[in-house]
Amino acid sequence: MKFLTQVSLLVTLGFTAITIATPVAYTPTKVKRDLNSIESVLTSIGNQVTTLDGYIKASPPNPTQIVNASTALISTIKSGVTTVQASANLSDTDALGLVSPVQTLANNVNTTITDLIGIKSTVDKLDYGCTTYKQLEDQLTAATSFSTALVSKVPAALQSIAQGLAKGITTAIQNGVTAYNGECSSTAADIE
Repeated sequence: MKFLTQVSLLVTLGFTAITIATPVAYTPTKVKRDLNSIESVLTSIGNQVTTLDGYIKASPPNPTQIVNASTALISTIKSGVTTVQASANLSDTDALGLVSPVQTLANNVNTTITDLIGIKSTVDKLDYGCTTYKQLEDQLTAATSFSTALVSKVPAALQSIAQGLAKGITTAIQNGVTAYNGECSSTAADIE
């Protein structure tokens, strides 16, 4: 009888141990969330670039819409800098996952700036050359800050690649700054 009581007790304890939930240590993966937030920033900036390009391509281009879209783009980039700076450093895999979105953004920025340069004579006729030049300078400053913040989150071994990709964006904007350089020294008064 004593043996059966012991077996019964062991069986009961065994079932009880199985039915009690075993706590599992789970640590959220902050890097994945940070990767998503950085991808979201790239998407937001890309959407603003596309909106700006749409206004540039409108016929005839409306300078007020272009200026407003450019101002929104600058604001989005500045907000993106804050988001990226608050993010954790990325793993190699996550950093490599940003290659395609950054390349896409660089291509879209290049297209937009090329289109803006293409309507320079129209911009000049509308007396928006100086305003455009100043906005391009502000875009360049914001994009440079964004690139610096983004590269700082990439592992050291991949930073040169990240810098090269980000340079595509800043180089495109610099082309616009160069094309509109000297606009503010003319006698034409811009509407700001």
